[in-house]
Amino acid sequence: MSCQKEIQEYWNARSGDFSEISREELESPEAGQWIEYFSGILPHPEEGKAVRVLDCGAGAGFYTVLLAEYGCRVTAVDYSQGMVEQIKEALKKRELEADVFQMNVQELHFPDNTFDAVVSRNLFWNLEEPVKAYRELYRVLKPEGVLMVSDGNFYLHLYDGRYASAREEQQRFRPAGCHDRHNEAKVDYSVMEKIAESLPLSKRQRPDWDLEQLIGLGYEEIHTEIHYYNGRIGRQLPVSFRISAKKQK
Repeated sequence: MSCQKEIQEYWNARSGDFSEISREELESPEAGQWIEYFSGILPHPEEGKAVRVLDCGAGAGFYTVLLAEYGCRVTAVDYSQGMVEQIKEALKKRELEADVFQMNVQELHFPDNTFDAVVSRNLFWNLEEPVKAYRELYRVLKPEGVLMVSDGNFYLHLYDGRYASAREEQQRFRPAGCHDRHNEAKVDYSVMEKIAESLPLSKRQRPDWDLEQLIGLGYEEIHTEIHYYNGRIGRQLPVSFRISAKKQK
């Protein structure tokens, strides 16, 4: 049984708080670090043309705003209508332009070979059909276009005791994070943990799984950066990562 409606409702409820998180990030050194990273992987545009980028699962618009400011022609999609409204508001405040749509990334409504680059942040873990989503991103990407996926093993602790121990150790000592500080809507986070139990990537060791998908689709020039748990227990356990890859000609 699909839990797509529950996922959508959860992110609608969190959209206002995510807007505040995104605003903080855009004003932090992290924003400059991402721009530096994107400048190294995005295709060089033809003279007089902007790089056309699809931001999938755009959330409150962190990548959308960054890339629009950088000069890209951005299209942003998210399944949550609440997030879509937050993206539009963020763009309006900064006097930026982008095309923004409420859309399921597992069924994109774009022609083949449309975008020079496709990016996503913390999206795939939350999908019911991640294999289908990877195929869709490949389909809409132009030949020699660039894919960038940033994600993590956010719920592997539900199925892997090593991750459960590392997470417990980390939570004992870490300061309050942005999600702790921004929950004005009083959303019960355990709702998403319950949903995550049924999502396929909660059980997968990543980015190994993602690399298999990209290789299978025929991507080239695949590069991976992995962040590991800090602490005594989880030093060799990947917690988050980002991957860039190029579609074949």
